[in-house]
Amino acid sequence: MRTDRSEFVTIEQGDVPGDYLRASIYGVADTYRSQSIEYGARLINEGCDVAVHIGPNVRSIDFCHHDGDELDAQIGRWRLSIDEITPDQRIATGFIPGVTAGDAYGFRTIDADGVESPLLIDPYARAITRQKSSDETRPDTPYAIIAERSSFDWGETERPTIHPTERVIYETHVRDITALSPDIPEEIRGTYLGLAHPAAIDYLKNLGITTVELLPSQQFTTEEHLTRSGRVNHWGYNTLGFFAPHNDYASNPEATAAIDEFKTMVKALHDAEIEVVLDVVYNHTNEQGADGPVYSLRALDDQEYYTTGQNGHYLDATGCGNMINASSPAGRALILDSLRFWAEDMQVDGFRFDLAPAMARDHHGHFNLEGSVFEDMINDPVLRDRLLIAEPWDIWGYPQGQFAAHDIAEWSAAFRDTVRGAWLRGPKSLGQLAAVMTGSFSAHQTAPTTPINFVTAHDGFTLRDLTEYNQKHNEANGEGNRDGNNDNRSFNHGVEGPTDNPHIIDERLRAVRNIMLTLMMSRGTPMMLGGDEKLHTQHGNNNAYCRMEDGSQPDIHSRKWEGLGGPEQAMQTFTTDAIRLRKTSNLGDPSVRMGPLPGSPTGEHGVDWINTQGLRMAMNDWHTSTAVGMYTSGTAGETDADSYLTYVNIGNHTVEVTLPRELAVAGDYALVAETATGEINPHNYKKTDSATIALEGLSIAVFRRLSSKLPHAAEQLTGNPQSPRGFLQFVPSVQVASLQ
Repeated sequence: MRTDRSEFVTIEQGDVPGDYLRASIYGVADTYRSQSIEYGARLINEGCDVAVHIGPNVRSIDFCHHDGDELDAQIGRWRLSIDEITPDQRIATGFIPGVTAGDAYGFRTIDADGVESPLLIDPYARAITRQKSSDETRPDTPYAIIAERSSFDWGETERPTIHPTERVIYETHVRDITALSPDIPEEIRGTYLGLAHPAAIDYLKNLGITTVELLPSQQFTTEEHLTRSGRVNHWGYNTLGFFAPHNDYASNPEATAAIDEFKTMVKALHDAEIEVVLDVVYNHTNEQGADGPVYSLRALDDQEYYTTGQNGHYLDATGCGNMINASSPAGRALILDSLRFWAEDMQVDGFRFDLAPAMARDHHGHFNLEGSVFEDMINDPVLRDRLLIAEPWDIWGYPQGQFAAHDIAEWSAAFRDTVRGAWLRGPKSLGQLAAVMTGSFSAHQTAPTTPINFVTAHDGFTLRDLTEYNQKHNEANGEGNRDGNNDNRSFNHGVEGPTDNPHIIDERLRAVRNIMLTLMMSRGTPMMLGGDEKLHTQHGNNNAYCRMEDGSQPDIHSRKWEGLGGPEQAMQTFTTDAIRLRKTSNLGDPSVRMGPLPGSPTGEHGVDWINTQGLRMAMNDWHTSTAVGMYTSGTAGETDADSYLTYVNIGNHTVEVTLPRELAVAGDYALVAETATGEINPHNYKKTDSATIALEGLSIAVFRRLSSKLPHAAEQLTGNPQSPRGFLQFVPSVQVASLQ
C-alpha cells in the first residue's frame, strides 16, 4: 500500500528538517511517470523519475537536488512516496521537476527513531563525484550525478570472438599500464583514454594479449585510515558505486565524462580484437563494519543489503567489515542489474569476482552455489555468454573446484602454489606439477578442468620479486610490515633484493623463464600479471594496495616503457615468443580428449607423460625422477594444432633425456624453447639431430613434434607395460597446502 502523503503536501518551515531550510524548493515529489519502475534516476519530461529500494526501518526518504557545479548548493529537497511491495520490500519513487544532466543529487532518510542520515549515494547512480568536506566523520562527501542515457556511437564495433586456444589474460590497472608511457600524450596517461591510445593497444597486440582484466574500475573510495596517513587506495577494492566508472581514471574531471571515456576504451580494445574483463567487488562495500561510515546501503536497508547472523550482527567473510547479502531480493537485484549494465551498456566481455564464495554464503555463513546469484548469472540471457571468473576463496574457506563444476572459471591457487614450489621454494612434487600442468587442481583429481592458471597477480609479489625476496617488504604501506601474506614460496637465490652478482642474476632470470614457460605450456587459460613480461618490481612489497597521495614515495605501481635494460628486453621477447608458441597448440581447448584417441594407429593419447628413457611414465618414475615430459597431441581437440613435448626438470642436477621411443609419441622433433639458455623460437621446424639431450637442473625444454612413426604389424601399442591408460590415475596423490 502507498503511505499517506497528506502531511507533507503543505510544509511549514518549523516542521521540516534543517536541511530543507537551505533549499530554495522543498516539497513532495510528483508521481513517478515511467510505465515501469527502474531503480536509479532517469531523465524524463523535463525532470527525472527516481526509484530506490528502502527497508522497513526507513520512515521517510527525500531526494536532494544539488547544483552540479557548486555541490554544496542545494536546489531542492523532495519527499518521495513509498510503496510497500511486501513488509520487507519497499520502493520509494517520485518525479522531480527541473532536474537536468550534470546535476548532483543524493538521498536523505529519516529512520524509525527520527534520525536523519547523511547525504546518501544512489546505489544505481551512473556517475559519482567526490568533494572534500569538513565533516569529521567522513573525509569525503560523494554526490551522485545525473547522467543522460548515452548516445555513444559504437559504430560497427562488435565484441571479439576469442577461441579458447588463443586466449591469454593480462591482469592490469588502468592507471599503471600507461602512466609512464612516453608514446601517449601526457594529459591522458593513466586514464581510460590512455589505454585506448594506439600505443597501448599496439603493445598489447604485439605481446599477444587477447584479454585485459582490469583491476576494479567501478567507483571506489579510500578508507579513512589511509586518508589520515596521506595515502590513497590504489587497487580499488572498496566500492561505492556499482554502476559508475571510477572517475579518477577519466582525463576529463567532469563526473559523467568517465562513462564515454570508458566506452571509448572498450571500443578501441574491441576494434583491436581484445576482450575486456572487469574485476568486480560484489562481496562488500566501502561502508566497512557496523561502526563504519554511512554512504548508501546501510541507511537505505541495512538488514536486506548486508548479510547478518541470527543475532542481527554483520557476518564478514571478506575481512572488510561487511558482506553484501546476495541472497536477498534487493542484494541480488543490485548485483545482477549492475552486471547487465556493464555487459550491455558498457559492452564488457566478462567479470572476475573478488572473494566469490562470500557471494554465495547464507545467514549461517554456509557456502552453497545451488540457488545462488551465480546460478542466476549462468542462466541469464545477457550474462551467460560472458566470461565469468571466480576468485574461489574468501577468508572463511576455499571450496576448490566447485565454481568450475558449475561452468564458472576459477583462479587456480593450486597452479600458483605448485609452480612456485617447483621452481623456487616450497613443497616440490613432480606428480602435483604434472597435475596442474594438465589443468587439474590436484594430483588425485580424475577429471580435467579448464582453470585460470596464474603464478602472480596484483595481490602478492611480482614475478621478478618472487626471485629476489624471501620476505615481504611492505613498510611503505604504513602498517609496520604486518599486512600482506607471509607464505610466498619465493626465493631470493642468496641475496635479499637487487644484486650485481652475475651468477645470482642468471639463476633468477632462469627462474622467471621457467615460471613463464610453465604458465604458457600448461592446459587451461593463462593469466599473467601486467609488467611481468618486462620484470617489473615493487621492491618486495607484496600488498601494494595503496600509495602516498602526494607522490612522496617511489612509484612502485607504474610500468616502465623506456629505459629497459638487457634482461628486461630479453624477458619481454621471451614472453612474446612463449605466447606465440602456446597459440600453435591446443592447450587452451576445453574439448581436448585427454585419454586414448579413437582411431589412432599408434595408441596416441591426447595428453601423455614420458619418462627420461622415452617411455610412458611408470608409477615408480613419479617417486624417483625429477624430470618428466608432458606430451600434448595437436589432434585431440576440435581444431588441428601442433603437438608438443614439454620436458621439465625440477631437480638441481642435469638429467639425460631420451626423446620418445614410446610408439604413441615417437617420431621426429624440433627443439623450440630452452629456459637454460633463454632461447625460444616458436617458428622452428628443424629436426633435432640427437636422440638424447642434457636437460639441465631447474630448466625446461619444449619440442614440437614434426612426424609420427607408424607401427609395424608385430609392434605392440602398450609401450611401458607398467603405464596405466587413465587420465592422471597414475599420478600419486599428494597434498600441497594452498596460499589463500
